[in-house]
Amino acid sequence: MKRKMLIIDYFHDERDPLQHHIYNEMCELYECTFSEKPNKKQIENSEYVYLGIYNHDVKNINDTIEQIKNKKVIIDQADDNCAIERYSNMNYDKLKYKVLLTRYNTKIFEDFFKNVNIDTIIFPWSININMFPKNINKTRDLCFMCFIKENRLKILNKLIDIRIRNSKLKFSCGLIFGSSYYKILNESKISIIECYRKCITQKYLESALSKNLIIGDLPIYPSEFKNYFENNIISVNFDSEKDLEEKILKYLNDEEERNKIVSRLNSIVLDKFDSNKIVPKYMQKICNKLDSI
Repeated sequence: MKRKMLIIDYFHDERDPLQHHIYNEMCELYECTFSEKPNKKQIENSEYVYLGIYNHDVKNINDTIEQIKNKKVIIDQADDNCAIERYSNMNYDKLKYKVLLTRYNTKIFEDFFKNVNIDTIIFPWSININMFPKNINKTRDLCFMCFIKENRLKILNKLIDIRIRNSKLKFSCGLIFGSSYYKILNESKISIIECYRKCITQKYLESALSKNLIIGDLPIYPSEFKNYFENNIISVNFDSEKDLEEKILKYLNDEEERNKIVSRLNSIVLDKFDSNKIVPKYMQKICNKLDSI
């Protein structure tokens, strides 16, 4: 018999595909109930409560936290820096049995929550390896798909300048979701990925399974996974338009070398980041930790 999991989250915003997929995987492992405002019966019937990555956006979430304070609670989030910033507005300290998840587990994050007596545990991104086609027709040179702000706006301006000098260059950019996101990703030869946090995000995994060469920031967190990416991503200095342009043009023109790198990372992600392996393994660790508190 499956153990019962109450999932509380804000379900209305569009999300990256992997964030949806986590819930699909959890439904395979647990008898899941989804609610933004759970009733008394739903709370009583659950063995675990999972606060999803957008739990901070749920209306009156602190009132709900009060109602679940004696349950075993998993607090999820997708950005360690934001979790620290939001902590003072959340009543997590009222929860008697709790564990906080981290996607990349920096020392700053670990130390901060240790000081406020909240245990943390790694829950890395993973991917449904069957979500992406085996044979992909690459008709687009590159994509830069993300929320464009601050440093990313500077990168976008550099890419526009590069395209002006290279008029045949085809690229797409912006915050895109759903089928359009997959279509552009699958059609692109190169993914430009900026990640100031230097952590593995879902975009690295999605790009790898789309058989895109990744040019961008080299992820070093979680540290246990960084070796998989060191020789399989083209690291770039985003402050240098010259460096960015040279690397884009080099690997667009050298298809053989590009495909070698792409093939290596694709194989690693298929083997090491399969959600059918990752989610059960880490959810078992998470629940064991909760059970021991």
